[in-house]
Amino acid sequence: MNEHLSQDHIDALLLEAAKEDGATAEKPKEKPAAQKVREGKEVKEAGATPKIESEIEEKPVEKPVPSVQPVTFEELSKDVETETPVAGMDALLDVPLAVSVELGRARCRVRDLLNLTVGSVVELDKSAGENVDVLVNGKLFAHGEVVVVDENFGVRITDIVSKRAIDRSAKKEI
Repeated sequence: MNEHLSQDHIDALLLEAAKEDGATAEKPKEKPAAQKVREGKEVKEAGATPKIESEIEEKPVEKPVPSVQPVTFEELSKDVETETPVAGMDALLDVPLAVSVELGRARCRVRDLLNLTVGSVVELDKSAGENVDVLVNGKLFAHGEVVVVDENFGVRITDIVSKRAIDRSAKKEI
């Protein structure tokens, strides 16, 4: 037996079920006329017959309201001893760093730079024998003097830059 239920009959059954559950059923809101027309066109394009406007109803979807509560954090104590890091300093010992030595600096125009040839001399802002800067990853780390080790140049560290000076130079860059 092939029975078809009307929309009114389905709505009545849903209303009864909602009353039995103790919930209040709201009357479904109708769709705007433009949306009804669009749906009718879509149904026509699909090859089916469109529903009559009175049969087209939008069922409200009830979304649960999330519970919102403020977060509370414990007060941090300054007297608490810090735990030993899991990896410790050993994890950092193998991190590669770029160390460079800056003999001095020079400013020139593009024209002068293009005129440089083999044998040209570029005059630096430091005099011979003056301390050079040791840079680690491009940041000033220490000062030193140039020495010759076997047949290679080297730098003897004469002064390690203080953390305060490093912090000041970092603030200037910002």
